Amino acid sequence: MLRAILQQLLHRVVSKTEEALAEAPPGPAEDEAVTSEPVEAPELARSASTVPLSRTAPLPMAAPFPPQFWVGTALDVGLHREHNEDTLYAYHSVIAGGQDEALPLGLFVVADGMGGHLHGEEASRIAVTTFVQYLWQHWLHAIHGDLHPSPPESDLASIMEEAVVEAHHAVQANVPGGGTTLTAVFAWNRRLMIAHVGDSRAYLFDPKTQTLRRLTTDHSWYQRLLDQGQISPEEAEQNTVNRNVLYQALGQGGPLENIEISIEQWEPGMTLLVCSDGLWDVVSDEDIQRTLQWAPSPMLAAYELVEKARAHGGPDNISVICATFLPVPSGTEEEETSPS
Repeated sequence: MLRAILQQLLHRVVSKTEEALAEAPPGPAEDEAVTSEPVEAPELARSASTVPLSRTAPLPMAAPFPPQFWVGTALDVGLHREHNEDTLYAYHSVIAGGQDEALPLGLFVVADGMGGHLHGEEASRIAVTTFVQYLWQHWLHAIHGDLHPSPPESDLASIMEEAVVEAHHAVQANVPGGGTTLTAVFAWNRRLMIAHVGDSRAYLFDPKTQTLRRLTTDHSWYQRLLDQGQISPEEAEQNTVNRNVLYQALGQGGPLENIEISIEQWEPGMTLLVCSDGLWDVVSDEDIQRTLQWAPSPMLAAYELVEKARAHGGPDNISVICATFLPVPSGTEEEETSPS
């Protein structure tokens, strides 16, 4: 039954094709309990072109109890690539039962493959599949089975790091010569746990302060030289250094030098963005911020960001996940205003 719930939720991801939707089995009723039966990781959301979204009225930003996430995704091959070497995964759910506080959960992953279209596509797919399956086996399955509302952060950090290492080894074993970035964000309650290798990125937009903050560091030689003061921001702006050459990626080299693990607060109204360099390399942070600020929904935000990347030449594959933590409804213990 849990597998059916996950399939139903994933079929809401906008990057699913009509064929996938047509073949999807019906999910259970919303009030059905989550069981602890063994599950497999849900299928990955993949697409070769952006899915157009109609500009219909957005859902109300005051969420019905329990709290939940509002998610939109978009993928595009770009204007200069024949194949999509990116893979994204977006899952979100709510656990509520007994005396425990309702627990919203989400797992959002973007991987950008490299090494030629066959190597890159396989590397990103295997990395995401391995990472997600490891996390399901060692963490998410137990949470769903026990309805545990407050997972220990130290345990989760270790498991996410182990999942990245497993993905690294899987790419090495199955795609010689291939490599991929991996940026994964596990969201629960008001926290984000981030595992990151490469130069895909995670951002957090706060509507109260109208600020966009990057949560990850690019594992590129360009960023390392910039951090060490060996090149200036002016030189960077003049494109004197290739900022897309990585010093580490999953599947390449020996042991990973630095698996970046971090934790952030995620308050209601904030929007999480996870994306490949096909977006941020051509669309400025300022433009990304404006889009997240004014888009009426995460679905339209994801679509509009992809369209902006295409308008700036679309030189690479573009993958975008936007997830908004819906504010609690009025009259509850904590009252939040809707994001601008």
